[in-house]
Amino acid sequence: MLDDLPLSPELVLVSPPQEAAWARAQLPDAPPPPPPTPRSNLNRGEIAAVYAVSLAVTLVPLALTLLTVPARH
Repeated sequence: MLDDLPLSPELVLVSPPQEAAWARAQLPDAPPPPPPTPRSNLNRGEIAAVYAVSLAVTLVPLALTLLTVPARH
């Protein structure tokens, strides 16, 4: 048997069924999951502001890059 030696999860996966069952029985009970966090509800103005800032942060550098590229003639 595995006695009091530390055991990695990988070793439990490849151990014989009896030893794997023993190792799983030695695990402490899992802590309860944290309570769910409430979602923040954004109004339409706030969502529009997020979209506007996202577009500006994306399109302004693109426009500035395109202005610096010389036009082909």
